[in-house]
Amino acid sequence: MAYGEFEIGRKYHCREETTGLALTGFFHIERDTIEAEFFSYAKYFHLDCEDCLVLRTEENHVVSLHDNIPGGTGTNSAQPSLLTYNAIVISNLAVMGRDPWSPTDFVHQVFFRITHTDDTLKHMPTFDRVVQTKIGTDINTEIFSARVANATISASYNYSGKTGYDYPHDVRAALAVEFDAPQTLVQYRRFVQAIVRFFSAVVGIPLNAFDIGISRLDEREQRTAIEARTYYGNHKVFEIQDAHELNRNRVRLWGGCQFAHSRTDNELNALVACLVEWMRREPVWTGPTVLMMESMRMDRVMSADRLLTACKWFEEIPGTRSIPAIKGEDIQTLAKLTGEKAVELGYSDIAGRVAGAIKGLSKETRMQQLERVVAEVRTVFGNDCLDSDIVTYLAKAYGFRGRAAHGHFSPADDREYSEFAKSVHAMECISYLLTIKELPMLDGGRRRVLSNPLVRAYKTTFMYGDKRKDK
Repeated sequence: MAYGEFEIGRKYHCREETTGLALTGFFHIERDTIEAEFFSYAKYFHLDCEDCLVLRTEENHVVSLHDNIPGGTGTNSAQPSLLTYNAIVISNLAVMGRDPWSPTDFVHQVFFRITHTDDTLKHMPTFDRVVQTKIGTDINTEIFSARVANATISASYNYSGKTGYDYPHDVRAALAVEFDAPQTLVQYRRFVQAIVRFFSAVVGIPLNAFDIGISRLDEREQRTAIEARTYYGNHKVFEIQDAHELNRNRVRLWGGCQFAHSRTDNELNALVACLVEWMRREPVWTGPTVLMMESMRMDRVMSADRLLTACKWFEEIPGTRSIPAIKGEDIQTLAKLTGEKAVELGYSDIAGRVAGAIKGLSKETRMQQLERVVAEVRTVFGNDCLDSDIVTYLAKAYGFRGRAAHGHFSPADDREYSEFAKSVHAMECISYLLTIKELPMLDGGRRRVLSNPLVRAYKTTFMYGDKRKDK
């Protein structure tokens, strides 16, 4: 597969331009690897390149490697008199353009696409206008533009033509962010990752940003440079991607199981409102949404790690911790009276412990906690959104969690495995609904979300020996 003129999977001969040694070797990018290997036939060398390493390929791509892991220097000797030195550098991020991208450079704009969102971002009025307008005519391709957290997020359609056709042939949605203040590579990636997590929540599976471009210029500066013919394009960004996330079945990804999409103006407005709210609350919600992504990535395995991750996700969500079940002043009174009674009965040496134990009873029990959060979800999504067994399976999830956290866990038989799987799906389902319940979706979105993969998985996981096709 090719991105512009650079081919993924091809090995390019290259020269590094950072150390002054002008070492040569080979560079390649795979879906799960960004790697360069260098050779010296004359003397030993060491690459100190954790911050940045700049390469120039045989086709004059200028590649800046960031977040590097030096692989050390090795040797190869076929004969005692012949010795070749080599070193491998593995990177997590490659930035490619007409010039190097140093760690001190800043990002003003970023352009990217997100896997499996073509249906989610298909706004029919805009899409129809684009496909029905002849190529060469000025077309307004913007889907939306919104102010979010000191930045502007927008989406628009990119299109290409085809020989013999007057109208756009391949039309794909892409997103862009323009920052009010320039961002470092780390800062811009965090922002984009938050957007990716939002669309992952919408679709119900983990997604990736791809076809990423960054620019040091803002939109006005870029337009001026284009007019002056001094702009040579964006820098392309390549990141390691999880192949597990890329090879997904698209059958279940249609808008009918998403709490927000773009088909109509009303649905588009709701999608944008949800995105704005998601980004507004991001500083508080980063923990739970990152754990949401980790849970989603485990959808093809059923393991103790998956259960532990789902429980962590639940516990990181604001409002899920146990809350006081007895008024503060009442618990203080009870503790005081209990301590005094302990002294009166001759237990003065443990009176403080008795009073402390009474204070420990002031919070909800586990069952009360679970019943409360389930009630909150039902208030938003309807009383019939979850069956009457959900609290039971959430409680079972904590039972299994205790066993998994304190040693090796292996279900005793098929029935226990069935209970375990149902409990995992229950915890993921409730955590997902709690994560999105405060987003300003339409009533239709609240109904559609009950067919989302994370909710559907709980509803369609049956107990061992259950012959019913549906509940």
